[in-house]
Amino acid sequence: MARPLGRTIAAVLLASLAAPAVADDGALARGAAAYRNGQISTARIELLNAIKDDPANPVAHLLQARVYLAISTLAMHYAIVFLCTTYQANFGASASAGITIADPVIGSLRLRGEHAWYYFLLVLVTLFTAGCVNLVRTRPGRAWMAIRDRDIAAEALGINLTRYKLAAFMLSAMLASVSGSLAAYYSNVVTVEGYTLDLAVIYVAMIIVGGMGSVLGGLLGAIFITLLPYAIDSLFEFLPRAWRFGSTVFGVQVGAVGVCIILFLLFEPKGLAEIWRRTETYFDRWPFRYRPLDTTRR
Repeated sequence: MARPLGRTIAAVLLASLAAPAVADDGALARGAAAYRNGQISTARIELLNAIKDDPANPVAHLLQARVYLAISTLAMHYAIVFLCTTYQANFGASASAGITIADPVIGSLRLRGEHAWYYFLLVLVTLFTAGCVNLVRTRPGRAWMAIRDRDIAAEALGINLTRYKLAAFMLSAMLASVSGSLAAYYSNVVTVEGYTLDLAVIYVAMIIVGGMGSVLGGLLGAIFITLLPYAIDSLFEFLPRAWRFGSTVFGVQVGAVGVCIILFLLFEPKGLAEIWRRTETYFDRWPFRYRPLDTTRR
């Protein structure tokens, strides 16, 4: 089923982006031949070459400008919400109740209950984290780090910016889609009302607070932003007659996320990952200011 779906998506992309009119027709031909032979990786690389070499292709320009990419992603959010709302109203069991999903079954194991989901997700998070950490050590990972530090210098060193930016975008979209599908199975219901712009801002806050360009930063940011509302609830409970602030707590929680984004952007752009690194370095060198030299006898 994946191969026909991939062919359909590729046909739609080629038709909508006018890919046959690219400057390097040989790249498309090589990519099509590689796809017919089952060489999916080679086909993907040749398709990226075709997109990159076309000066009129919107994808190439979109991946070069971060601001345009952010704006287009925001616009795509509303477009997808509209499409999902239309699908839910016309094809779902109810326009407001959403689409019901049964509990997933893996072999003889049915994922049901919080304990089963906790251990299942813990294993998945461990595997994906280990995969991302090891991916950073590979050739694409080194290229991504070079682009993150200085894209102009990376391009001068021969790194194809368009190819690696598109690959990073595809990988992050794949991880996000996996997490979204798991969330759908966990809640047993999919409704468009649950995917608001506020949720997207929270995910952006996790990345900014944790530290962009770091696997550890993503984990620390997710933990921090997830526990922040509970910490605010606990603080309000210590106030006298806390029941008076029932309608105010939610506004404080939303405002705290925005304040965290502003503070980290101003005072710690590298996020919690950099704070963790400095703390680890301090205790590694304590009580000395510099690391002692390792001396060996000859």
